[in-house]
Amino acid sequence: MRLIGRERLDEFARRHATARRPLARWENIVRVAMWKNLVDLKGTFGSADLVGDKIVFNIGGNKFRLTALIDFPAKTVLVTEIMTHDEYNRQR
Repeated sequence: MRLIGRERLDEFARRHATARRPLARWENIVRVAMWKNLVDLKGTFGSADLVGDKIVFNIGGNKFRLTALIDFPAKTVLVTEIMTHDEYNRQR
């Protein structure tokens, strides 16, 4: 998949050092993924959820949340937001 918004990963990791490795792992998996639909994606990330038009990923043992817009036909993942679990819960 093509990843857009990668700079958000670096920016978040600078503020939350413990997120660096889990985000790098997530990125590596996404870059080689060939998902055709949400079912394929959930085969890779079983805890990912569709919330509105975005996919919410649990990162780092559920410590962080990453939201993304995914265009499966275009094979594109747009990172829209990364936050701690607490920040995500406050938004809800």
